Amino acid sequence: MPEQEQISSPENEPSELIFEYGIKEEKERILWTIQKSQWYEENGYHIAMPGNLEMSEALKLNNDELRELIEREYKPEDYQQIQEKISAEWRDKLPVFKVGLSKMGIVLDPEYKIILSKYGTGGSYNSHSRPKSVNINFMSRKIARRDDVTEILCHEIVHLCTQDWVEKYKVPHWSKEHLIDLMMKFIFQKGWMQRIDEDVAEKIDAIFENHKENIEEVFRLVGQLETAKN
Repeated sequence: MPEQEQISSPENEPSELIFEYGIKEEKERILWTIQKSQWYEENGYHIAMPGNLEMSEALKLNNDELRELIEREYKPEDYQQIQEKISAEWRDKLPVFKVGLSKMGIVLDPEYKIILSKYGTGGSYNSHSRPKSVNINFMSRKIARRDDVTEILCHEIVHLCTQDWVEKYKVPHWSKEHLIDLMMKFIFQKGWMQRIDEDVAEKIDAIFENHKENIEEVFRLVGQLETAKN
């Protein structure tokens, strides 16, 4: 009998995670976080610094002092363990993740760079790097509370998938976060929702429910909410 043609489907397409970590990466993470510290503070984010320093104390460190603190806390086995945990959970979540995204017209990139850290916020993303990258603070309070580091990873990857529309339609930060939470809940049929203004949340919920199969239209309409308000 002739060989049966293999049918390609979203859940069978590979999407590779490329991990990076080290003292150099930790130093870069901390310096980047310090640059954004005022914005993080204004938006209520918790920021972890080496030595459990407050941000005001971290700002006073010189390069040598910063590196010494990082080296004191750096244990490669911690990063290796979390890499193995993410890799295993990613294999389990990927089929559901890809199918859920495909229902909204989104396809994952072939690969993403994952930078593991003990510092900064719980997670952040860089849509301009190649490959696109996610930084995960696997020691963050949020991850420790839910014990699901890969859920944070998926959340940040959805950000990467939609950032062009956020910029194009000028979607405000917390409206963007609410949309990502809705998308995660749609994909995995469960999830947590960050708290935003109830009136805004209701409007975004209605837009998402009516247009989720055309997710760019969702972002366009949510961006118009801000325009109408002004």
